Amino acid sequence: MSGDMNKEVYDGSFRGSSFLQLVSDAAAFHCLSLAEARSLPGCRFAKQSILLSALAIESAANCVVAEIGLTKPQQRKLAKESSMEKFRQALAWRGRPFDARREEVRRAAALIQVRNDLAHPKAFKDSVSIEIKHEGDRRLLSTELELKDSGILGIRNKPMGWNSDASLVALNVLNAFSGYLFDSALGRIDKDLALIFGSYIASDRGHVFFLSAELPDFEEAIANGIDLSAFRRFETVVDGSF
Repeated sequence: MSGDMNKEVYDGSFRGSSFLQLVSDAAAFHCLSLAEARSLPGCRFAKQSILLSALAIESAANCVVAEIGLTKPQQRKLAKESSMEKFRQALAWRGRPFDARREEVRRAAALIQVRNDLAHPKAFKDSVSIEIKHEGDRRLLSTELELKDSGILGIRNKPMGWNSDASLVALNVLNAFSGYLFDSALGRIDKDLALIFGSYIASDRGHVFFLSAELPDFEEAIANGIDLSAFRRFETVVDGSF
C-alpha cells in the first residue's frame, strides 16, 4: 500500500476475456450495416456482425471451460471438440445438464456452422443459371444464383446473400442462447457470471473492478431494434464493482 494518505496502491492482476467485446462489436457492426444498406449494395458490415456473433458463442464455450480448472491434458482433449460439446462436457463436470435439443442451442450451433462454412471454401451446389451473349468478338456472361437458406436460422448460408436483416437474426440467436446459458444452464448469480465472462482487474486485497468499456452500447442497440436483454446484467455488475 502507498505511503500517500490520499491514495491506495495495491498489487493486482488482470483477467481478459473477449466474450463481451465480441458481443459489443457484433452489435456495432449491425448498426453500421443499416447505414451501409442505404448507400451500398454490399454486405461487409452485416458479414462482420454475423461472424462476430458466432465467435462470441465460441468464446463463451471457452470461458465456461476455463472456469473449471482442467489439467493440461484435459484442456488439450477438450480443445478438439465443437463449441456445443465443450458446453455439454463443462456443464456435466458441474453436475448440470445442457439441453442440445432446445431451439436456442440448435440455432446457436447452426450459426457456428454458417461461420465454419465461410472459413472452409467448397464448391456450391446451389442452382446457377448461366447466360452468354455474343456481341461481335466479345462474350458477355451473366449468371443467376439461387441462394438456399441455412434452415433453422432462416438466413442465406452464403455471405453474398447476407444483409442487415441476417445480422439481426444472428444477434437474436446470440442473445437467446446466452439467456439460456446464463439463467438455465449455468444458473449462477450475476456477479459470478461477470467473473466467468467479463474482463476485470483484481487487487490482492480482494477488490474487483470490471471494464465498462467492453459492454455494448445498450441505448444504441435498442434504437436499432437489437435485443441484448441477456447482457444487461453485466451493466449492473460493472456499476457496482466490488
